[in-house]
Amino acid sequence: MNAGLAEVLAARIPDQPRWVDLRGLLLSGSGEIFVSPDHESAAVLSRSLRFIALWGPPSRRQLEAAIAAAAAGELDVLVDDGSAPQVAPWLPGWERVGAILHRAGPTVAAAAVPEAIATVDLDRTTGCDLSGWESPERQEIEWTLAHGRPAAGVVVESRLVAYCAAAVETESLWDVSVATRPEHRRRGLAAACFHHLKSRLEGKQPVWGSRADNLASRRLAARLGFVPDSTMTAFLRPEGP
Repeated sequence: MNAGLAEVLAARIPDQPRWVDLRGLLLSGSGEIFVSPDHESAAVLSRSLRFIALWGPPSRRQLEAAIAAAAAGELDVLVDDGSAPQVAPWLPGWERVGAILHRAGPTVAAAAVPEAIATVDLDRTTGCDLSGWESPERQEIEWTLAHGRPAAGVVVESRLVAYCAAAVETESLWDVSVATRPEHRRRGLAAACFHHLKSRLEGKQPVWGSRADNLASRRLAARLGFVPDSTMTAFLRPEGP
C-alpha cells in the first residue's frame, strides 16, 4: 500500500463505526488501494479479510480493478447506502444485503461463563489446534495470528472452540469479529471472548457489524449492550461452479 496515499485518504474519512473497516485498512497499511485520478474515489481491497470497501463517488473502473485483483472465493463489497443503487448494476448476480453497524451502549452486559471455561490471549505462539474450522473463519484466524492482531479465545483440550478478534482498528474504534464452533454454541463463549478482548483494548470502542438478516448476531449484540449506529450495503459475490 502507498503509505502517503493511505494517509491522505484516511484523513478524509471520519472515525465513525460505519467506516471502521475502511479506515482500519488504510491506517494499518494492509489494504490495496485503487484510486481515481483525482483521488476523489477509491476502492480498498483486503485480500486476507475478503472484502472491498468503497469511498467517495462510486467508480466502476476502480471497483472492477479491485475485484480482478482479489483471489477467487468469498468476497464482499461494502458501500454506503446512497451509492448502492449505482453500484448494483455493476455486480450482476451478486447478492445485495443490508449491514448494521452497532456501537457500545451506556452499559455492556457481563458474560456468564461456566467456571471451568477460561479465555486466553491468542497469538502465533499459542499453538492451538484449528481442526474443524473451515473457511472463512479459519482463514481469518490464521491471518489474525500471523499478523499479531489482538485476539482472545477459548481452548478445550488444545482445540480452539471460540474466538474474538480485532482484525482492524482505528484511533478510537475496533471491529469485533467472533465465532464459535457449532457444538460449543449457546454457552456464552463468544461473549466471554469479547469481554476478554475488550479489557485488552480499553480506551477504544468496539463496533459490532452484522448482516440485517443475521438475527442471531443481532441478538447477541443486543445482549452485550450494543445499539444500532448506522447502516451500509454489502454485495456478496456468488459462489463459483
